Amino acid sequence: RLLLTISYIFAAAAAKEECYAISGKVECEFGETRVPPTRVQVDLMDEDSFSSDVMGRTWTDDEGNFNVTGCGSDIGPWNAPDPYLKFYHKCPISNGAILDERRVFDYLSILPVTLPVVKDQGTITIK
Repeated sequence: RLLLTISYIFAAAAAKEECYAISGKVECEFGETRVPPTRVQVDLMDEDSFSSDVMGRTWTDDEGNFNVTGCGSDIGPWNAPDPYLKFYHKCPISNGAILDERRVFDYLSILPVTLPVVKDQGTITIK
């Protein structure tokens, strides 16, 4: 038991932490027009094998702008966080749902960058 406890302590000490600051703008597409959605929840997530971790959370302003920051760590010096954004919105989508969770960009689009990672995601149109 002692050996197992010591190995967990060393693994936690060797965890690789990275911090991110992501900004952007969210808009809903209605046919030919695009409008900012109201109060979209934006979560900065770290994808893991069993369950993803929330690194940061914010909401868009009245114009659809957001700025979310957060840090994440994965056990082992070789294992960096795998960040992505998750949006909770009420934009109408093709299947008629009004509450949708969507992964908008992949972590490969923001790595590698030196710490802290800062990324302007630009305008994100939710269809």
